[in-house]
Amino acid sequence: MDVSVCIVNYNTADLTTKCIKSVFEYTKDIDFEVIVVENGSSDGSGEVFKKEFGDKIVLIENPVNRYFSGGFNDAVHKAKGKYSLILNSDAYLVDNSVKMMYNFLEANSEVGAVEGCIIDEKSKEVTQTSTMELTVELNKIRGSRKRKFLNKKAYEDYAMPDWDRKSDREVEVICDAFMMVNTQLFKDVGCFNEALKLYYTEEYISDKIRESGKKLCHLGIPKVYHAWSSSTNKVSSGFIKAIYKTDEILYFELKK
Repeated sequence: MDVSVCIVNYNTADLTTKCIKSVFEYTKDIDFEVIVVENGSSDGSGEVFKKEFGDKIVLIENPVNRYFSGGFNDAVHKAKGKYSLILNSDAYLVDNSVKMMYNFLEANSEVGAVEGCIIDEKSKEVTQTSTMELTVELNKIRGSRKRKFLNKKAYEDYAMPDWDRKSDREVEVICDAFMMVNTQLFKDVGCFNEALKLYYTEEYISDKIRESGKKLCHLGIPKVYHAWSSSTNKVSSGFIKAIYKTDEILYFELKK
């Protein structure tokens, strides 16, 4: 099998259904499967997916929320594809981007994973994903307008704000909302660290892939539209802030 499209759902049945339908509508000329992890939702998502898709999808039903990292690890461990597409449930395809990403990885064996363009559903602007490696100092700079101004060159070298993301480029961190990775490589580097529940997961897995000797690339043509934070909006902001801070501290501990 060429590609396993992996989607994790948490209380976003309507958006996830739209995402799954877009995969089946637009993905052509490759052998693929769709793996959906129902991550302990309370909105009856599992029954919705069974009724809507039946055996067209591989459905994993977790009794509890295993968050982003655990949910996607469950999907990739089940994957049969040479490559796994990590795709947020609140994103959707509008063309045959899965095939484009697959073709690029097949033609460039030195590359371990790629991301495509992520277009904000509301603004229709391309989100500035893809960065260079995140350090403790850069993390402080990116979190403050004043520090960005005072450290303009360091920030721009890291975030590349003048690049429109519409061209291909080798980078050091790619966004895991729309990331295709060699499945065996993902397993070999240890998958997502499940101690990181929701945040700093893309920095962590990007670090591990680069440490393995493989490259990371942004691709300027493949794309998805994305409604940001649909799952995290289902819970309190205080809870999310607490997870963010814990994940932030842990990520930099893991980098030492």
